[in-house]
Amino acid sequence: MKYADGDGLTQAAESASLQVGKEPAAQGGAGQAKLPAAARVLLADPAAVTVKDGHPLDSHSGLGLTAFSCALVLVVCGMLSANVISGQVDHAFGYTHNDMGPLRLHRPLIRAARVQTSPSPAPSWPDCPC
Repeated sequence: MKYADGDGLTQAAESASLQVGKEPAAQGGAGQAKLPAAARVLLADPAAVTVKDGHPLDSHSGLGLTAFSCALVLVVCGMLSANVISGQVDHAFGYTHNDMGPLRLHRPLIRAARVQTSPSPAPSWPDCPC
C-alpha cells in the first residue's frame, strides 16, 4: 500500500472498509438473512470514502504567508516598543544614559524598584522590603 499520495490512502481506506464489512457477514449467519437488502449493502461496505478538494486558494492568497507575516510584524513591533519603553524608564530613574546624537543626558539616580513603577498598587507581602 502506498501512503505517500492521496490515491494510495483512498485505496487503503476502501480496502479497510471492505474488510470491516466482511466481519459482520461472517458472524451474522441466520441473523444476516433477516436484514433488509439496504442494511446488508450498508454492512458490506460501512465506510464510504470520498475525496474532495477543500477550499481552493485564490491566486492572490499569499499561500498562507500573509497571516505569518502579520504575526511576525506584530512580534517585532512589540519587542521594539518594549525595548524603547524599558530604556526610557531606566533613563527616567537615572540608571542609564540617554544619547541623542552628540547630546548625552544623565539624570540623577532615583532609588525605585520596578514594582513601584507599575500603575497597579504594589503587592504587600510580609517579607517585602519595599
